[in-house]
Amino acid sequence: VVKLRTSPEMEARGEEIKAQLLAHPALRAWTSTLWQDLRETLIEASADPDSELRAKLEAGIMRLGQSLETDPELRAKLDAWVERTVLYVLDQYRDEVADLISGTVARWDADDASRRIELQVGRDLQFIRINGTVVGGLVGVIIHALTTTF
Repeated sequence: VVKLRTSPEMEARGEEIKAQLLAHPALRAWTSTLWQDLRETLIEASADPDSELRAKLEAGIMRLGQSLETDPELRAKLDAWVERTVLYVLDQYRDEVADLISGTVARWDADDASRRIELQVGRDLQFIRINGTVVGGLVGVIIHALTTTF
């Protein structure tokens, strides 16, 4: 046992056997099938309202929410992690994010887009419209005055 831990030759032989096993097509097929089966089982169990997995996930999420509510340090750590993650994703996948947003907005019809904006902006939207009209009118008057004067 000591020789297994300390011998460079034994370590090299172990690495060689590991590489052969990992490269073997049967092992790759088995692990792929195992992963697919596990994935399908997890998806089915999480979708089943009566599954133990779903109950444990819900309880864990509730505990996390309660901890976030009462622990400002945990909340700050999570906020920092989310910020770093979002910045990384935006930096690495800028074009894909832009395409996703553009595609989503392009699929909205005009009425739906107006309704969404009005729901988010609320009463301020009316002030924005009025201000835009007033500023646009003033700029028009100034341009007209400048062009007729000079």
